[in-house]
Amino acid sequence: MIFPSSERVNDYWRVNSYGYPCYFSDGRNSQEAWSTLLTFYDFNKYDELKAYWASSAAPRRLSPQAVESWKATFEEFGLLYVLSRSNQITISPAGFQIREAFERDDRKEFAWIGLNLLLRYPLRGPRKPKSNNHSTSDLLPYRFLYSAMLELDGYIWWTELERVLCRVFLTEDCEAAVHDVLQLRSDPELLSKLTLPAKKRQGGFYNSLNQVAVHSSMNHLLWGTDTTASPYGVGEPSRKHFIQGAWRDSILHALLLNSGYSDISSCNRLLDCIKVAPKLPSEAEYFEYLGEKVLPFQGASNTSIDTQVTTIGQYEKVEEQLSELDNRVATSRKDSSENRKVRLKKAEKKPNKIVCTSVLFDRNPDVIAEVLLRADGICEGCNNPAPFLREKDGSPYLEVHHCKPLAQGGDDTVENAIGLCPNCHRRAHYGQQSDPEWAR
Repeated sequence: MIFPSSERVNDYWRVNSYGYPCYFSDGRNSQEAWSTLLTFYDFNKYDELKAYWASSAAPRRLSPQAVESWKATFEEFGLLYVLSRSNQITISPAGFQIREAFERDDRKEFAWIGLNLLLRYPLRGPRKPKSNNHSTSDLLPYRFLYSAMLELDGYIWWTELERVLCRVFLTEDCEAAVHDVLQLRSDPELLSKLTLPAKKRQGGFYNSLNQVAVHSSMNHLLWGTDTTASPYGVGEPSRKHFIQGAWRDSILHALLLNSGYSDISSCNRLLDCIKVAPKLPSEAEYFEYLGEKVLPFQGASNTSIDTQVTTIGQYEKVEEQLSELDNRVATSRKDSSENRKVRLKKAEKKPNKIVCTSVLFDRNPDVIAEVLLRADGICEGCNNPAPFLREKDGSPYLEVHHCKPLAQGGDDTVENAIGLCPNCHRRAHYGQQSDPEWAR
C-alpha cells in the first residue's frame, strides 16, 4: 500500500482573517461581523466608511487597516467589493439578496445564499497571491471541503484537515486526498508518515485553518463541533467538525446545482461535484463572478405561491424593493402621527406580498414609523437606550419586531409590533420559553 497516495505540497490554505457575518449565529463574533457588514450598505464611498469607523459615531473604533481587513473578508464571501485604485463600494447582487433574507428573518434562504457564494470561492484570487501554490491553484476549496465531508460520512477530524485536506491546491488531487483520509481512519498509525505543512501548529497556521472552518460553516451555522478524544492519539486535537443534519439536504442540493447535475441519481459520487475554478482575467470579472445572483432553492420547500399573494410590482433586483421601503418609512416619519393614525385605521392588517426571487412582505411604513415614535429611542424590551445612532439621520437604532410573525399570520399593525434593540430582537427569536412574553 502506498501512503500517502500522492506527494503533498508543504503549504496550506490561507483565507482572510475575520469571521463570517452570519446574522443567524448567536456568537458575539458573528454578530459583530454582521453589524460591521451592514455599515458597508450605508456608504457609497470607501473613504467615508473608513472615516465613520474612526469617528465617535461608530459603535466601536476601527483603524483603516481593520476596515480594510473586513472589506477583504466580505469580498471573499462575494457580498461586495472595492476595485483597486477605486473609492466606490459596490454591493453585489448576492450581497443584496443576503440582506433581503435578513430583513425577512428567513434563516433558510440566508444560509442558502451564503452557502452558494462559498462554493464559488477560488483559492486563486484577483490580487497578490498568498503563496505560489495559491497563484497556480484551480481549486474551489469550500466546494471540495463539503464534497469531501459528505463522502467521509459527514464529518472530518481537525487532524485530517491539517495533515491532508488543507494541502490540496489542484482539483485533480481531490480524490487522492479523500482516499488518504479513508486510509488514515482505517489505520491511524499511518499518521506518522504525514508532517504538518507548517513549522508549528499554533500561530498563523492554526489561525488560517480556524478561519477556513469558521467561513465554510458560516460561523458555526452549518457545522457542529465535537470535542471527543481523537482517534489519532493523545497529541492530536480533540476536534471533530460535522455537517448539521438540518442543513445536509441544502448542502447536497447546492453542490449538485452548481455542478450541472439535476439530482443525486445522475451523480455517481459527490467528488464528481468538484469542478475547476474558472479563469477570470480581470479583477472586475472576478468579483462579478463571485457575487452573481444566487438562484432560489428548488427543493421540497419550493411550493406554489400562496393564493393570498398580491403582485403589486415586479422588481428586477431585491435592493430596489428594500430601498423603496426605506424611502417610504422616511416619508412616513416626516408626516404627523395624527395623519399616520388616520391611514392606519383604513389600512389592511394583512400586508401585500411582493414576488421577487422569493416571497417577502410589503410592510406598512406607517407601522414602523409609529412604533419607533412610541419607543422614543428606548428599547421596549430591556428599557435601555438604543445602542447607537444611525449614520444617515442620527436617529436611535432600534428594530421593529412583530410579536406574532407575519409568516405565521401575524398582523402588520402597531399593536402587533415592538421596537427592540438588536440584542433583544435576537432574544425575541431565539430566547427561552421562560423569557418575557414579548421575547417568545
